[in-house]
Amino acid sequence: MNRNEEVLRAVSASRAADRLSRRRARLLIFVRAAALAVVSLWLLSRLSSAAPPNKDRPETARGMDRCRCWVLMDIESFYCAPCLEPLLALCRALPARVQEDRILGVLVYEAAGGSERSELRSRIVLKKWQGFRKTHDIRFPAVVDTGPFFRGFLKDGIVVLLAHEGRNVLLSYSLPLKAGQLEEIVETLLDRAEGP
Repeated sequence: MNRNEEVLRAVSASRAADRLSRRRARLLIFVRAAALAVVSLWLLSRLSSAAPPNKDRPETARGMDRCRCWVLMDIESFYCAPCLEPLLALCRALPARVQEDRILGVLVYEAAGGSERSELRSRIVLKKWQGFRKTHDIRFPAVVDTGPFFRGFLKDGIVVLLAHEGRNVLLSYSLPLKAGQLEEIVETLLDRAEGP
């Protein structure tokens, strides 16, 4: 075999490996999106079934259990004021009742060390969130996620996932929001879906 044939074989093998790695990357993105959809719909069903019906709830609040929103926050984004401004703008645009009833925060960080150290870090992260929440009058609660699942969905620090059961929609928004996205989120969260 001469030098040209060796080069052609090497180039072909390299291209095949490159195509394979691109396919794997696309498959990983698809699997993460599918897993997120499954987890979100499972959380949605759990949250909807956990809340007992309230006959005394005013007309404006009916249908609120049909829409849920998760705000995925990388704890490192709390050190970046420009990263937090879009989150604060979203919270200012929503009534407190909507934040309390429809939004759940997920604080994501990479756990390092053993479980004892991870538990201590989780408590610190939660305490930091509680202080931030109180300072900025944010009404939605948050849970801490130390696993790798949600970290794969965070690109730039804060992601809003919006699930509307009535319309079978699951949307993802990265902060800062583009033009019209804040209005879309607010409209969806304030929407009073017809039905049971």
